[in-house]
Amino acid sequence: MNSVELARKVFWVGAADPDLRVFDIVVKTDYGTTYNSYLLVGEKVALIDAVKEGFENVLFARIEEHVPLERIDYLIVNHTEPDHSGAIKLLLARNPKIKLVCSKPAVPFLKNIVNDESVAIDGVKGGDRLDLGGLTLEFISAPFMHWPDTMFTYCPEEKILFPCDGYAAHFAPYESIFFKPGDKVHEKEAWHYYDAIMRPYASFCRKASQAVIGMDIKIVAPSHGPINRDEPKRFIEKYLEWTAPKNVGDKKRVLIAFASSYGNTRMMAQEIDQTLQQAGLSTTMVDLAHIPAKELRDHYEAADAILFGTPTFVGDVVKPVWDAAQLLMTVSSVGKKAAVFGSYGWGGQAVDILESYLEGLKLKVHKPGVKARLVPSQTELEECRRFAEAFSGFVRQG
Repeated sequence: MNSVELARKVFWVGAADPDLRVFDIVVKTDYGTTYNSYLLVGEKVALIDAVKEGFENVLFARIEEHVPLERIDYLIVNHTEPDHSGAIKLLLARNPKIKLVCSKPAVPFLKNIVNDESVAIDGVKGGDRLDLGGLTLEFISAPFMHWPDTMFTYCPEEKILFPCDGYAAHFAPYESIFFKPGDKVHEKEAWHYYDAIMRPYASFCRKASQAVIGMDIKIVAPSHGPINRDEPKRFIEKYLEWTAPKNVGDKKRVLIAFASSYGNTRMMAQEIDQTLQQAGLSTTMVDLAHIPAKELRDHYEAADAILFGTPTFVGDVVKPVWDAAQLLMTVSSVGKKAAVFGSYGWGGQAVDILESYLEGLKLKVHKPGVKARLVPSQTELEECRRFAEAFSGFVRQG
């Protein structure tokens, strides 16, 4: 595949990696991926995003179908993750006069990538523009989609949006670099990309998508997978659908997620559940030993608050609860209210350990949690009720 013309003086010059089967250690890529890079040739020349190290020769050859590498004036770095920045040092070795243009939060990242004080780096903010002479680049702030440094770039003359990892897919097209309407593989991989990479930042994805959905866009050219010119806003609309608020009821929703070896933590969960309902909250109880991860993630997103119940086993949180707590990293959970309860035999450390972990994930944790030794007594069940009443007030705050 050679370079591909997207519009007058705008070209795809990226690289395909069709044999890649795992991205970033954990993300399955059944159909490989692409590292998309774009060349804009005005009076001045700009390259939008580089490629992963190891694919630089493909990039350089495709650029040189149009201009010598020495003619590049700017490298627009929409995002500094290594699959987009790996070739930067190699490009600078060929043309050290290139100015790097990135968001202000990306400046320190880029400095750590190039490790060369002589390289010119220009940090821009949303609304800034760069005149190439005949073509213009406008920069749109899109932090945490999915790194703090992310920005989008827009070319108003050709109405092309370059959203980096936004609206992307790990999918190396079979024939054309362009999206084919109705391509079920691309549709599936676009969802998989969102689910595996973007979903923890759903609120940021929603804000960025709301900012661009009304723009005049003829082409969406992401950093991975097909370029969309037939239905350019299709995946922007999908992101708005996927990031829509899950709890649309009038009541605050609390998820009570627990595991129970002998029924003692379950007894506490039932007492807490009843009290929360009496306090006017909507509740859902799930047994973490038996719920699929996909279903649990949906429950997390729908909940305003999460209560974890765990026995203490060998001085630690039991595995189903640990596994469930770690799933919080895969959805938008920062700022959710949380608390922990559980029964124990002689230690009871699990409640304190899990509270600390949840705080590390930036959840707002109501402490202290409530504990009961072995079979909860009536006194301990009363403590569960008081704990639930206090938690209901905590959930309603702000």
